[in-house]
Amino acid sequence: MKAFVAVADLRFGPITTIRRKGAPPKKIPWSAFMLSDDDWERVNLCGKILEDANSYHQICSTTRSPTLHQVIPTIERLVSKWEKKSQDPDYGLFHDALKAGLSKLDKYYKRLNNADVYILALLIHPYYKFEYIEHQWGGEAEYLADVTAGIPNPRNWVAYAREVVEKAMRKYWLIRFGRLTADAARPGAEELSPTGTDSDDEYDRACQATLRRGEPEDGWKLELES
Repeated sequence: MKAFVAVADLRFGPITTIRRKGAPPKKIPWSAFMLSDDDWERVNLCGKILEDANSYHQICSTTRSPTLHQVIPTIERLVSKWEKKSQDPDYGLFHDALKAGLSKLDKYYKRLNNADVYILALLIHPYYKFEYIEHQWGGEAEYLADVTAGIPNPRNWVAYAREVVEKAMRKYWLIRFGRLTADAARPGAEELSPTGTDSDDEYDRACQATLRRGEPEDGWKLELES
């Protein structure tokens, strides 16, 4: 860019001409837009801020694998990075912009509290499960500490996550239980199929029998235990 600006005035003339009322026209040379070393450092810092957002955006934008479980951890990592930069003197010029960005992230992050699917996606992922929620958000101990400290609207997040799971499974199970009941009512439902002689099918039939003995409300717990 420096090389271009250095010869642009000679090759192309001024980049523009401005005229104020009652004043002679003023030609603005290309060199007026030359960036100093300090300017380039600011560009570099701005690029790092945008790189944070872009890298985490790409994590949730892949089309080759599920990404729903990544949403909450990704937002939290981005918030952590921008919070550090908002306290870093090197990024002083961008502190207001970073705080505005954090405010926007917080707005959408809070909306996830009303979207159970994101919590469920964490819980069924073998890497995250309840441990992530307890580590990042807190459980009983953190809840009691918040109550003692007088923090408004404290919440035991592990208990809340369990409520989300139970609510979702009860809804799912009523549908599943209805299908099992209908299958059990079919003539010959307990008879072996012509191909139902291998061990896998025998195990499956044993599990189905266990599920049919369960109650409509909590039968899903038997399914997890079987």
